[in-house]
Amino acid sequence: MLPRVRYLRVCLAWTRGRMAVQAARATAGWRRRYLALARSELRGLRRDPYPYSIPLGYLLAAGIASWDDPDDAVASLRVAIVSAEAAGMRLHAAAARRRLGELLGGDEGAVLIALGDAAMHAEDIVNPARLTELFAPGFTPAGE
Repeated sequence: MLPRVRYLRVCLAWTRGRMAVQAARATAGWRRRYLALARSELRGLRRDPYPYSIPLGYLLAAGIASWDDPDDAVASLRVAIVSAEAAGMRLHAAAARRRLGELLGGDEGAVLIALGDAAMHAEDIVNPARLTELFAPGFTPAGE
């Protein structure tokens, strides 16, 4: 009966999707299969629009898109930031902002990373990069 509880259903889909993206990063031979699983979980998140599922879906979409469509990853992260802030999900917005900064690079990217880090430090997060990897995996090659 637990999957009937909306909050748990959303959390499970987001967790399975993030783990699939992370597994795709770590296992090149199974990459397509894991990304397909992540896309399946993303469809589940999008079927259940709720204020907190929307930013989670965009974070997951950005992680998936980071493999083959950086422009889509950037667009998804921008929506993730706005929707996470609207839902009061400050740490998710900070992680999305940090990832966006990493993708954009340059001065704009450095500012976004600093803003994301500052928001996380304000919540007593010691290592913003690690929390970002948890909330938005898949953006860096395995081993880095």
